[in-house]
Amino acid sequence: MGGLSLSDALSLCELLANADPARYERAGLRWLQRFIDERLPPLSEVALAASALAELRHGHRNVGVETLRQLLRR
Repeated sequence: MGGLSLSDALSLCELLANADPARYERAGLRWLQRFIDERLPPLSEVALAASALAELRHGHRNVGVETLRQLLRR
């Protein structure tokens, strides 16, 4: 079995934000690192992704998830 896709890893982050906030922080950081390594995004997209991950945990979850999904579609 292969590893998780970036999209699947985002779904896992979303689940952890709801179910296990203590593990979410590490998962969110790992997702952001993978996003950077795999996509080589401009700095503005890295900042947007980091803000959306924070929003997913501490703000409006739907906004955070939708923003991250849009970044993955680019």
